[in-house]
Amino acid sequence: MNMLTRLFTASREMTLGQLVGHVLVESQINDLFCIPGDFTMQLSREMLATPGLTLRTMSHEYSTTLTALGYALGGQAPGAVCFTYGVGALNAINGIAQAYVERLPLVVISGSPGHKERQGSMFAHHTIVDHGTQLRLMKEITVHQACIDDPHQAQDQLREAIAIALHESRPVYVEIPRDLFLHKVRHTPRRTPLGRQPALFDQHALSAAEQALKLLDQAQQPVLVPGLDVKRGHLGAEALALSEALGLPWVETPMSRGGLPTTHAHYRGIYAGPASPSRLTQTLVDSCDVLMLLGEPNSDVNMGIASQIAGGRLIHANDGVVMVGRQRYELSTEAFLRALLGLAASARRHGQTLAPLEAEQAAFIHPSAPEQLFAADSPLTPYEIIDELNRVFSALPDLDLIVDCGDAFFMSLGMFPRDVLASSLYMSMGLAVPGAIGYQLASGKRPLVLVGDGAFHMTGNELMHAARFGTSPIVVVLNNRRWTSLSGKPQDRPLTEQPDLEFIDIARFHKVQGFTAHTSEQLRDQLAEALAMDRPVLIDARVAPDTRSYLCERFFDAVQKQQHLPKA
Repeated sequence: MNMLTRLFTASREMTLGQLVGHVLVESQINDLFCIPGDFTMQLSREMLATPGLTLRTMSHEYSTTLTALGYALGGQAPGAVCFTYGVGALNAINGIAQAYVERLPLVVISGSPGHKERQGSMFAHHTIVDHGTQLRLMKEITVHQACIDDPHQAQDQLREAIAIALHESRPVYVEIPRDLFLHKVRHTPRRTPLGRQPALFDQHALSAAEQALKLLDQAQQPVLVPGLDVKRGHLGAEALALSEALGLPWVETPMSRGGLPTTHAHYRGIYAGPASPSRLTQTLVDSCDVLMLLGEPNSDVNMGIASQIAGGRLIHANDGVVMVGRQRYELSTEAFLRALLGLAASARRHGQTLAPLEAEQAAFIHPSAPEQLFAADSPLTPYEIIDELNRVFSALPDLDLIVDCGDAFFMSLGMFPRDVLASSLYMSMGLAVPGAIGYQLASGKRPLVLVGDGAFHMTGNELMHAARFGTSPIVVVLNNRRWTSLSGKPQDRPLTEQPDLEFIDIARFHKVQGFTAHTSEQLRDQLAEALAMDRPVLIDARVAPDTRSYLCERFFDAVQKQQHLPKA
């Protein structure tokens, strides 16, 4: 029996809708997050019977997409979403944009009007301007688009899209007219596993690496930043080897936390500009004479606010472009990193061993568990929440933290879990609660969540689905009745005030365990109780409306000065 015969024998006939489900499963995508609509209802029916695939219906397309982003963060496969045409896909656009900015593999599937509907004179509901509008919008926020016209080409088009999402670590878009869902096609099982292939470096990459090493050799105080691409591409071992070969201290950024072990001798803390928890870390980066950013955008929330590195002393690999001083190379971060390592190894370079930090210097870099207990009747503050969560992370070193935007994000910079999932690039509110559900589905790990009340109002209702999906996030709501990160000033209250809600009532409404904490002692006891439960928990941490964390204060004070904004 020749190979062609064996392949045909292994293939079988099914509907196009069923084929979509099989291609997702063979790509290790076992959960599809969706809200069915009339342009996808039959597609959803066909996929329901796919072995190994679970359709997770949720409440809003934006939140559904954020759940898929959490899924991509928690596992090795892309997240996947399926929405109806127009109204569904447009609701999801903000989440798709976040996947694009923050480099997360996401497969977006949308139904669309059938071929005859497109040819008729009647305007199809959910259409925006014309039948190409949605595709044009998706071209701005996805790296690949596939509109399936020939059902017999669908298998190849779907596989190509998923492979691109994984390789580029970015969203892709697949559009399927609804009159094709029941069309009979043949599915041929994939013969080779889908996965990222290591980037190979060539002479072009070696030239960039040679120039980078020359610049580093001239430096007195160089610093390495293994950034987002290093974390997304699982290149931590290579980045550590480079740090050791060149004797470089390294820092992590809010988006790259957890990518490398912070117990490493060359680790020098979290750099977030003026919101860096350690002044040592901030001074190290701000005073360095050569800064090497490996796969980290030079954004305002981390490198852009306070770093004064001149372009001629910056080595910056990001999003397929490497700048070495003022020389530009079209090159991936991974290929550049591997070329640097290759040159360092071939030259048998041995970096200088960095002097260990003094105990006082290391206080915020290698923190120990908080020792002081606040008074039992002391009102809860952001600082005390940081302290109590750090007690938990010290006792449970494998526990991960998922944080939303606002002061919850800035507070997380003073916390030290194994890994932190945050959005400090796109900075869109709402990731934490739905993202935690997707993260636990993909990783099997129960996360701790910190979210402000404003962000919870946006997407926190998805907590109603946590238990039925078999997930059990512990959600701490920073309830200060304000969008306090924007302003804590009394005169801004009409712009920033939030309803004074009892979140324990919201917990009852969503049928999850609820607590209310007014003091650090109450929060400590409730966290311990929550950790002993195997169910979703919501803790209402009530904080005075006009207070925000010291890291948030530092950051916004610096923004005003740096961007020459008038003082309010």
